[in-house]
Amino acid sequence: MIQIVFDFDGTLFDSSSGISLSFNYSAQCTCLPTLSKEIITNSIGPPISEIAKKLYPRITQAQLSNFISSFREHYDNTGFRHSFPYPHVKELLQNLVSTSGLPLPCIVTNKPTK
Repeated sequence: MIQIVFDFDGTLFDSSSGISLSFNYSAQCTCLPTLSKEIITNSIGPPISEIAKKLYPRITQAQLSNFISSFREHYDNTGFRHSFPYPHVKELLQNLVSTSGLPLPCIVTNKPTK
């Protein structure tokens, strides 16, 4: 059986605004300078710990732990609300199902979940 698989973040949904908000919230909680959305968005991809170490090369291990926990708490409760599907995603998925005869595509993410 053929199955189509899509990644969720950055492919079907634009989560960059929520990630940026949560990133800067975490920076404030950790007494680090906030950064522009553009800088944060251009760094999205690796795990948040790697992004923080790249953008704050002098971050201590204690700051990093606080940053990660602040980020996860904020994103899980607030930041995710600032994520939206890219234009025409719903139509794309409906079209794939109706024209191919295949089941609804699988959507995967490797983000932590509750």
